Amino acid sequence: MLPRFYNELIPYICIWGGIGITLATQPGLTHLFAIVLYLAGSLIWLMRSNARRKDSQNSKQVSQRRWKIPFLLYEPYPFLLLAGALWIAAYTSMPLVFVSPVIAAYATFLLWKRVINRGHGWFNFNEKNKSGK
Repeated sequence: MLPRFYNELIPYICIWGGIGITLATQPGLTHLFAIVLYLAGSLIWLMRSNARRKDSQNSKQVSQRRWKIPFLLYEPYPFLLLAGALWIAAYTSMPLVFVSPVIAAYATFLLWKRVINRGHGWFNFNEKNKSGK
């Protein structure tokens, strides 16, 4: 079994590996591999995020929202944005390329917000201070 630090990096390595392969190679079979790698990393991240979730999915704040987004669209939304930004960067003309980093930054911001709001233990740096260790 891998040490925890390396195990936690697996989804990020898959996601960024898929992005790197897509940007570094010509379209073809390698892009198919990159898409599979990206989707695997995204799926691993989503499964871990939902399993470690400490906030209540049915809290009052969630149930009082005006617009309820279906789970199958809400959860992968940042990854879809990141994939869209990658597609824009790789396959569109020059003026649209400048939109790609903005979309990617917004997707990264959404992912970071989810990590913070869900209270994942690996990223919760104040957890050690609360326990007195």
